[in-house]
Amino acid sequence: MKNEKSIGLLNTLIVINNDRIEEYLLDAKETDESALKILFYQFQQTSQKCKTELIFEVERLGGIPAQSSKIDDNFFRVWMNVITILTGKNRNSILNSCKYSDDIAVNSYTETIEKHRRDITHNQKMMLKCQYSLIKAENNKVRELLETGF
Repeated sequence: MKNEKSIGLLNTLIVINNDRIEEYLLDAKETDESALKILFYQFQQTSQKCKTELIFEVERLGGIPAQSSKIDDNFFRVWMNVITILTGKNRNSILNSCKYSDDIAVNSYTETIEKHRRDITHNQKMMLKCQYSLIKAENNKVRELLETGF
């Protein structure tokens, strides 16, 4: 299949966005701060938008979109419960978890755009660059919250 490599790369990014959606859904449940809950909801919406665009492109190429997430929901819930017990819903612990997940997303987009540029079309590259910009901005927001405490 001619589009097999492109479909594989796009499906990897679908999984990454599924992970972000799950991460921010769970983090919103773990915080008591309404401002963070709103922010996490916005971040979920960003990944939902990215995921929808990626699914459309995979289907356009004749592929089957990925449905899974790398996050094992049960494991992650147990892990978040342990963190909550140890830190008492510590804001920085939750934000560090977000930063870690978003670093993975940013790196995955960077790798796809830069190292696999021959495997994606110009239009796909433009779509991925737009998505990267959104996710990178959110990653920067989390970093800012960690640095400033606001």
